[in-house]
Order: sequence, then C-alpha cells, then structure tokens
Amino acid sequence: MSTGARTDGSSEPRPGWYGRCPCGGVYEECRVQIQIIDPQGTEHLLTKVPQGRCPICAMRVYKLAVLQRIEGVYKDALLGRRPDD
Repeated sequence: MSTGARTDGSSEPRPGWYGRCPCGGVYEECRVQIQIIDPQGTEHLLTKVPQGRCPICAMRVYKLAVLQRIEGVYKDALLGRRPDD
C-alpha cells in the first residue's frame, strides 16, 4: 500500500498525489472547469483547475491551495475585482 510518501527524503507528498479514496481507489489528477456566479449574476469560469477524481466511485477532491485560490477568486468577484488586479 502506497502512502504517497517520497523516497528522496522529502516529507512533501508527490506532486499530483491526492491519496486514496475511502472506497479503496486511488485518486487520479484531472483538470476541470468551475463556474462561479457572483451575486450580480455575472458568471466567472475557472479553467484547468486541478482535481483528484476516484476512478471507482467518482468522488472528487481538491488540494488546499486550490481551494484557497478558488475562494480568493470568489471573494474578488464579490468585491468587483478581476483576479489579476
């Protein structure tokens, strides 16, 4: 059973490693689009967002840094700012 630990002495998990799903599958990385609609009804489309997806049960997970970036984009949309401002 692999834990995602590295063998080069680093404590960081392998890039792209999302771990194991509770069903026993191993999450596979894919890129998805996420649609955010702000309170004014404006659609914001995030593209090429990394996501871990289980090939057995289709459960989806995101890394913390990705969720924080999505949250930042949403907050910027609420304040009327563009993400690159």
